[in-house]
Amino acid sequence: MKKTIPILLIILLTCQFNPANARKKSKFQSFNYLNMISGVKTVSGIHNREPNAEPARWTNQVDCVTGKFPGLWSGDFLFEQDNIQNRQIMVDEAVKQWNKGALVNIMWHSCNPALEEPCGWDSKGVKSKLTDEQWKELTTDGSNLNLRWKKRVDEVSGYLMFLQKNGVEVLWRPMHEMNQGAFWWGGGTVSEWRMTNGE
Repeated sequence: MKKTIPILLIILLTCQFNPANARKKSKFQSFNYLNMISGVKTVSGIHNREPNAEPARWTNQVDCVTGKFPGLWSGDFLFEQDNIQNRQIMVDEAVKQWNKGALVNIMWHSCNPALEEPCGWDSKGVKSKLTDEQWKELTTDGSNLNLRWKKRVDEVSGYLMFLQKNGVEVLWRPMHEMNQGAFWWGGGTVSEWRMTNGE
């Protein structure tokens, strides 16, 4: 896989951070900001799931309805052909939103590495399953399935490196909701998480 890059990894469930960490300083502006407002303010945001050709559609809708832009902008690398083709447009929007002062969250609903990409929102795509044997192969360094997965991770990593070069901090959420079984990565292993996140 490509050289790992330092990306801020926070799953935003709440702004209630541990008070013991409230005074800690980080090299990440996002973390410092969230620590500063912890227990006092909440950041509202919206996920712009699709289409990647219009990556601020729902953020702009919030502004139309409320007269204010959300404090968090969220995008997704996604899995269907048109959205994969427009990943750079989504990433460019992440840069714009960061420069306007928004926190940036990016998810990745990835296709099952044992199946083809692009894929759908079904049992042959994002909502498919891996067998125990496929999990073993996926997490065995150098196996066909392992290399296939790493190639997909490398492609997405290129976009994350672009964001890093543009000074954008990313709240990176691959394999979200991993404790439920709707997606192929649900029930995966710690080694898969570490492999995807460059540990």
